[in-house]
Amino acid sequence: MSEAVFDPSAESLVLPVGEGMTLERLLAVDQASVAEFLVNEWDGFSQFAPAEAGESERDGETKAELACRIVFPGNPEDFNLAIKQERRLIGLLFLDQTNIAGLREIGYVLGKDYRKQGRATRAVGAAIKFAFTGTDAVSLSARTLKDNVASQRVLLKNGFQAGYTGGKIIYFGLSKQRYLDQAADAA
Repeated sequence: MSEAVFDPSAESLVLPVGEGMTLERLLAVDQASVAEFLVNEWDGFSQFAPAEAGESERDGETKAELACRIVFPGNPEDFNLAIKQERRLIGLLFLDQTNIAGLREIGYVLGKDYRKQGRATRAVGAAIKFAFTGTDAVSLSARTLKDNVASQRVLLKNGFQAGYTGGKIIYFGLSKQRYLDQAADAA
């Protein structure tokens, strides 16, 4: 039985992750706290985000303003989610629509004090389930810096397979069928 696809125009979305964690849809009112979080907590922000998003700082633009342009691009089909622990922002997760029908890209960052505790693995797992049951996704992609072994482990633990490596980036993929097969094997 297939679950209903989530209406992307709906403002509210809260996904339980477990152990007091939730994924909650970010709204425009969250921009200041999200920008501050990215600039202060994401080690790779200055090198990874602008280059990978095809963005660069505009004249006079602050890092916080650049972060807001990247996180809130205005595509209603994108799901920008806050990772919260007991209602406190501890990370961000993105399920972005790509130019390829049925393909979404997942990305995430966790606050420095919350890493290496399984939180990213659980949050990504909840996002994968939502992507394959609540959106039109039939495949997910992700990418990490080559030296970000922790992020690679999160993806591999959630069933992604490493694929193409280009420059400083490793690309990963997960199909809906592989996800369903893994879920059936685990049951």
